[in-house]
Amino acid sequence: MSFVSKGSFNIKKSEVENGKTEIILYRKTQEESEKESNLEKEKLKSKLLEVAFPPFNLKSISENSLTEKNLIGKVTVINFWFTGCQPCIREMPELNKLTDKFESVNFLAFTFNEMSAVKNFLAKHNFDYTQLPNAQELIKTLDINTYPTHIILDKNGVIKEIEIGATDDIFNRLVTLIDKILE
Repeated sequence: MSFVSKGSFNIKKSEVENGKTEIILYRKTQEESEKESNLEKEKLKSKLLEVAFPPFNLKSISENSLTEKNLIGKVTVINFWFTGCQPCIREMPELNKLTDKFESVNFLAFTFNEMSAVKNFLAKHNFDYTQLPNAQELIKTLDINTYPTHIILDKNGVIKEIEIGATDDIFNRLVTLIDKILE
């Protein structure tokens, strides 16, 4: 699973003789990765675009309670990540630049990791978003299966944009999407 979490490997199952199952770990091609990302993006867009962000009540790592009501009034950029996700970690410096560029925007990061794991991770890595651990129920509700995933909400808490997977130009992609919503 550590290979799969790095984003460049996948697992496929196949039936072999005598009713046994064979598990094969293989390196994804660039084409496979892009195709998976596009399929996941289209699935999420068809389900979530123009929908109000679902209810949640979570504590940030600074112990502040946050709900979906706290997102009303400002554009909000949300990142879904986890501590073992190498593509998520690689994009964090670019995401941190967003918080400097857009001071009037909320930046939240949801993860299924527990509070202590996130605090330990952040002791070694800088990630300037408001961190909301223990978000597995929200992640399940939204049907997030690919990491990292970015969702951008308008000032009314409605999902307007979705970006899936880490890319070398994530900063520019998100700047374009945020600017579009801020207009």
